[in-house]
Amino acid sequence: MAIKRAIGRLEFLLRSFEEKMAIAGCDHLPITAAHGMLIAQALAEGLTLVSEDGAFAPSGVPLLPAA
Repeated sequence: MAIKRAIGRLEFLLRSFEEKMAIAGCDHLPITAAHGMLIAQALAEGLTLVSEDGAFAPSGVPLLPAA
């Protein structure tokens, strides 16, 4: 990836991916890698997340609001 980024190819690939996702009607979820790991683990293991972070809501993971 470092080589592709250095020659300017990575940015092109990312833009192309984002354009294809938009054409397909996919929405961008405002999540970080940490969010993604928690979502993946919860879905894989049938767990419920406890959080007040609204970024989890669109993921479809079972969510219990933190009090």
